[in-house]
Amino acid sequence: MNEAKKNEPADRIRVGRIEATLWKNASEKGDWYSVTLNRSYEDKDGKWQSTSSFSGTDLLLAAEAMRLAYVRSRELQAG
Repeated sequence: MNEAKKNEPADRIRVGRIEATLWKNASEKGDWYSVTLNRSYEDKDGKWQSTSSFSGTDLLLAAEAMRLAYVRSRELQAG
């Protein structure tokens, strides 16, 4: 596996401005998945940025993205 492919996410889940990214990890006991969670926003210059900080109004969307990431990681784990 080349380095570029190794660093690609296994999957991405988007709920509104929230994105959960699933990453495949290998260990002696088998593959497992980790998740990063980010929120997209447009800055004052109109450029899109990403942050791992969430406001109160983002929390239910973040919870739903994490729930879906959990389900997807279990599907990926099962192969």
